[in-house]
Order: sequence, then C-alpha cells, then structure tokens
Amino acid sequence: MRFGQKTGMLAALAAALAAGTLSGVEKLALDGLWDFRLEKGKSLEEVSLPAFEANDKMTVPGCWNAMSRYFNQHGTGCYRRQFSLGGGRC
Repeated sequence: MRFGQKTGMLAALAAALAAGTLSGVEKLALDGLWDFRLEKGKSLEEVSLPAFEANDKMTVPGCWNAMSRYFNQHGTGCYRRQFSLGGGRC
C-alpha cells in the first residue's frame, strides 16, 4: 500500500468518526499539541515520513502557515502524535 492510499484511508476513517457514522466505536479526541516540523521548500513526496525529527509543537486543529514564525513560508508541515488504541501504541 502506498503512502497516498494510507493517508486517504485515514482521512476517510477520521471523517466517519467525526460524523459519528461508526456506531459502537469509542472516539478519541486528537486535538491538542502535536509534534511538528516544517520541511521548507519540500513536497510531500520529498519528506521522510513518519520518521521525521520534530523541532516544534503545534496546536491541532490549527494552521501552521498562519502562525507568525511560519508566516509566508512554503513547504510541507509534518505532524505526529502518539496515542494508545486498543491496548497498543500508535
């Protein structure tokens, strides 16, 4: 499975959870502080995911390029957060 396919599946799952269409599923709020790194001038395909070295924290939901320290910068914003799911760590 390619990265784009995985992110599409995760987006669909996130949308279903947000809409409450998955009955009987425990919901986990993912808002809050996430690890963050801006890869300046790089496209998503040029960024090494998920093993990037975070050098900042970012509040989610939020928009990194609306923050003063990243204003008018271009590139790919990489986010990561660890959580437990069904007894395992994700």
